[in-house]
Amino acid sequence: MAEDGEQRVILNVGGIKYETYRSTLAKYPETLLGTMFSSRNEALLHTTNGNEYFFDRNGDAFRYIMTFYRDGKISYESNFLVNESELAAEIDYFQIPSYVSHTDYNLAYKKCSKILNEFIDLIENIVCENIYFFVKIVVHKNGQQSIICTNYDFLKDSTKKEFRRFDGTEKNTLTIGYSILNVYKNQIMAHLNYVLPGEKSISLDVDRYIIEIKSADFNKVAEFSRMVTNE
Repeated sequence: MAEDGEQRVILNVGGIKYETYRSTLAKYPETLLGTMFSSRNEALLHTTNGNEYFFDRNGDAFRYIMTFYRDGKISYESNFLVNESELAAEIDYFQIPSYVSHTDYNLAYKKCSKILNEFIDLIENIVCENIYFFVKIVVHKNGQQSIICTNYDFLKDSTKKEFRRFDGTEKNTLTIGYSILNVYKNQIMAHLNYVLPGEKSISLDVDRYIIEIKSADFNKVAEFSRMVTNE
């Protein structure tokens, strides 16, 4: 008879069966399956059919979880069977360590890129929606940000709400505006210089960043505003 560590187990995940060794799962005791199949928890195991264990989870996404147990990493490329949020849910459920979630950190990179692009889009929208073409955005380290425009009331409600998402005044949001500028200030400035006409500056004043955008060229700003509105 095989040793306990070499016993084969069948994981029935949402109707899709995966066969592996108990020792393969036990290599990672910090995970759900690693804990479940450790020798100290053997008495707690309940099979559905001999050596088969059922999990009411996403069977298609679970193949990436099995890749982790076999190779110590998860390689994911977007496909029609499993999207990123579905995979993230299974990673969370099976308690896969975040530091090995993706070989190329695809999900983390895409999430960071999305947040950065949203922050830049927000600055552009604030400029375009302020008809007097002067914008001052103060981003405090403690999360108490503020927008100072010649006419703040001309900003759309959706733009004001998006800004509140970055300054943390809305419930369950992160105060990430300062952190974004702390890391990407030069890149953001280069982008603004490329897409927005007028004078621009991003300066650090003790514990806050100040973004100032002034334009004396009505035609250029109006043209840019129309271009963004029509996208």
